[in-house]
Amino acid sequence: EDQDVDGKSSAKEKNITILTKERFQKLNAIGFAWDVREHQFQEMMEELRVFQTLNGHIDPRFMSGKLAFFVRRCEQQYRKYVNTPSDSTEAFGILSESRRRALEDVGFSRDMFDEPRTRSTGHRSSWEERYQELRNFRDANGHCLVPKKYGSLGSWVRAQRHLMKEQGTVGSFEGVVLSE
Repeated sequence: EDQDVDGKSSAKEKNITILTKERFQKLNAIGFAWDVREHQFQEMMEELRVFQTLNGHIDPRFMSGKLAFFVRRCEQQYRKYVNTPSDSTEAFGILSESRRRALEDVGFSRDMFDEPRTRSTGHRSSWEERYQELRNFRDANGHCLVPKKYGSLGSWVRAQRHLMKEQGTVGSFEGVVLSE
């Protein structure tokens, strides 16, 4: 039996494929993800950047599904990072430097946990704020059919439809325009 320098069986004997430089380059050329968790983090960060650009905030209470879960998990990690003394051994491994920078680039900050968010609990968004969110949604999606699962904007849209049913028909309102 062929053995390598360490006395172990050779790759050929074990029928193991070796990752050559050429194979490595071929996999890279088609976008192979070497670190699946990092790839998933980057995909969610891109989704968060788009949400932040369209909505002007990163508040998970106004998100739904995977994005809301992702932001809440990042908030927990960031909060732990912020509250752990930098000289503590516990600080190591809480949040990598590259992830911390990526989160801060979209709006995470050390003081974000000190004060209530601008959309804090108890503060109800004005009709105009919600209307602007709906316009942003329409601009991004080409329609105003906000899914029920879309969080508070979805609830607001349903409430507007309910008010219309209570107060009259669409034809009874003059000059209603949602587009420019």
